[in-house]
Amino acid sequence: MAKFNPPESFSFDKPTEWTDWKRRFERYRTATELNKKSGEVQVCSLVYAMGSEAENIFKSFTFIDPGHENNYK
Repeated sequence: MAKFNPPESFSFDKPTEWTDWKRRFERYRTATELNKKSGEVQVCSLVYAMGSEAENIFKSFTFIDPGHENNYK
């Protein structure tokens, strides 16, 4: 299988680019078969691909139900 790099980190100062960035990440998920992996792997891949600001935002979330932090959709 071919190797693909994730999209460039998301620019949080350009929120209007979210739709395009998300579309590229969804293509990356499909091309790499990431979409067949566990929710935990998908969430970690998304946060990693988005960049360090996403990591800080994700750490601030409070999940009511255990395991919800691993739900991709």
